[in-house]
Amino acid sequence: MVATNGRFLKMNHSFCDITGYSEEELLSLDFQSITHPDDLELSKKYAIEMMSGQISSFQLEKRYIHKLGHTVWVMLSSNRYGDIPNKRLYYIHQIVAITEYKQAEAMLRENGQRYHHLLKLLPEPIAVHSEGILVYLNDAGIKLVGAVSQEELVGKSILDFIHPDLQHPAAANIKQVLMGDIMGFSEYQLFRMSGEVVEVEVCSTKVNEFMGKSVIQTVIRDITERKRTNELLRKSDKLSAVGQLAAGVEHEIRNPLTAIKEFIQLLKSRTKESSSYFDIMLAELERTLVSLFSLLNLIR
Repeated sequence: MVATNGRFLKMNHSFCDITGYSEEELLSLDFQSITHPDDLELSKKYAIEMMSGQISSFQLEKRYIHKLGHTVWVMLSSNRYGDIPNKRLYYIHQIVAITEYKQAEAMLRENGQRYHHLLKLLPEPIAVHSEGILVYLNDAGIKLVGAVSQEELVGKSILDFIHPDLQHPAAANIKQVLMGDIMGFSEYQLFRMSGEVVEVEVCSTKVNEFMGKSVIQTVIRDITERKRTNELLRKSDKLSAVGQLAAGVEHEIRNPLTAIKEFIQLLKSRTKESSSYFDIMLAELERTLVSLFSLLNLIR
């Protein structure tokens, strides 16, 4: 119980334990004397509004200075009792110690800031989104999508950057991650701000605490060059196979055509009639051989 001037009138043992003072010591003090200086102005404001009748109750988080000198966080709920015209008023303060909660909150906030700083410096593009809505993209991610700043991207749907044909499976993957599943790398076509298409692979996982809420962290890898290299390798393999085929074809064709040429020459030497026909046959055969071997060499 607290008087309108702020002096303590009555308290239980729990309040004595929270502040470190005995009942006798508290009865000689007022709430101002044990309130943290940074919270004193707000506490006085509420007290004045209660005394004037503007409000009949309030609740706030505040700090007391423990008798030993350390800070104690509390959740204070206050209600006004008494008769305003006759100024027979007093306040009932109900207090819950929340120091451990505030310490845990501060630790989470600090860890969140460290996590935020770590993401920013990582060389691999990372997107943080809440059910598909972007809340953060690190520097590498901003560069990947071709944006100038974070503000261009925050609030946009991550699906807007994915090829329409792949948006449905991407949305299904997001739902699975929210349920706690860890998705392996999946390939997507990503649209940059300029409209250029980039081949990427992404892997997502749920993060339970990022700036005070659960989000999904998605690692993005640009695999455009890798895809191009793989395509070149596939073409190279095909060309190699064609070259081997050409070598086999040359062997299979050269021998019979050479034999035919030799037999025509033999028949020509034994037959005087229609000698010009043999010359034409040999010329055409020679031209065919030259054209065929030129083509096979070009393929190889």
